[in-house]
Amino acid sequence: MTQAGYKQFCPVAMASEVLCTRWTMVLMRELVAGTTRFNDLRRGVPKMSPALLSTRLKELELAGVVERKPSKTDKGISEPFFAVTLPRKFPHPALKNLLAGKSPAQKHSDEAAIRGATEN
Repeated sequence: MTQAGYKQFCPVAMASEVLCTRWTMVLMRELVAGTTRFNDLRRGVPKMSPALLSTRLKELELAGVVERKPSKTDKGISEPFFAVTLPRKFPHPALKNLLAGKSPAQKHSDEAAIRGATEN
């Protein structure tokens, strides 16, 4: 990561140091949604250059947020895929909800719907 960082022992600040560089959250959206292959990630974030995509994946791998795993295609060609390891790295619920695409208001409305369903 190229930024100096917040140098705070706070889950949100620590995650921001890794996740708040340009295009990283959009890339994480694709990974959390289940996209695992480089070319599929390129299609999911079409305005991101392949060089920057490669750089961000390497940075996320070094930070322990993404794991690169070897895989063979149907034709026997080696093609790595990427798996998110984020919950182990940043277990804070706010970060999990953010990456899952849930706003704090949505989380509360989900909880209210669950309470309403169980009260009836």
